[in-house]
Amino acid sequence: RNIWIIKQPVNVGFVRGCNSAFGLTGAKDVVLVNSDVQVGPKWLEGLRDAAYSSTLVATATALSNHASILSVPFKGIPTSTLHGGLKIDEAAQRVSRASVRSYPSIPVAIGHCVYIKRTILDLLTGFDEGFGLGYGEEVEFSLRASALGFVHVCADDVFVFHKGGVSFDTQSDARSFQEENDTKIKIAYPGYEEMVGKIAGYKASNL
Repeated sequence: RNIWIIKQPVNVGFVRGCNSAFGLTGAKDVVLVNSDVQVGPKWLEGLRDAAYSSTLVATATALSNHASILSVPFKGIPTSTLHGGLKIDEAAQRVSRASVRSYPSIPVAIGHCVYIKRTILDLLTGFDEGFGLGYGEEVEFSLRASALGFVHVCADDVFVFHKGGVSFDTQSDARSFQEENDTKIKIAYPGYEEMVGKIAGYKASNL
């Protein structure tokens, strides 16, 4: 495999960093994996199968211990550790064996580990760089795709471990960026919060 490392002279933020990487991958699909995520066996094949389960699918997101509405084993309740002392590979294999591979629809992609089709990236020209250092960019991207008739699915046979909460220097930084970008989404997509709120009573600001 060819590995490219992109070094920026300054911190351009997650969003611009992603867009730079999108530009270097040519005509290929992409998978975004957070730096605090560890994957299990056949994770990439599983994500790709979910993404190509329909021509209307724009993104496919993996299950995780720390993935808002896609958190398992406690639905919608993120945790920082694996339940029952399981190893990552064992947890991933259990999820894969138990899955019916129904690839359920979700309102938006969740950015810890998400497969994005190149056709959608090209159509939407990547992430909105107005989201700066990060938070909410995948939500805004997903909503733009949904407005064009595309859907987002959960790869319900793929589990990855996500430590969570390490993308920013401090929790106060994280809250600040999240609140600012949540406001942008609420203004641009006034129906989003209500739509997400119908899923197990989950708040849009926590997605």
